[in-house]
Amino acid sequence: MPKHVRNFWVSARVDGKQTRVAFGPVKKDGGFDMTIQIRDRGEPLTVAEVIGSVGDDGKLKLRINEFNGTKVLKSSFVVATDR
Repeated sequence: MPKHVRNFWVSARVDGKQTRVAFGPVKKDGGFDMTIQIRDRGEPLTVAEVIGSVGDDGKLKLRINEFNGTKVLKSSFVVATDR
C-alpha cells in the first residue's frame, strides 16, 4: 500500500514481469476500471471487468461484471464501503 491511503489499491503478479503491477487512483473521487480477457480460438474474449468508483452517496463501490464476449451477463459481486 502506498504512503497515502487511496480509495483503491490494485496489485497483480504477472508471469514474465519481475515486479508486481500496482496502482491506485490519486484524486479524492478517483476510481479505476480493468478488463480481463482470455484467448478463445486465437481471438480475445472479454470475460470480466472490475470497476472501482465513488458513488453519489460518497461510498466506495467495487463491482465485478461477468461477460460473455461483449455482453454483460451479470454483476456477480458488489461491495460498498464508507470512504
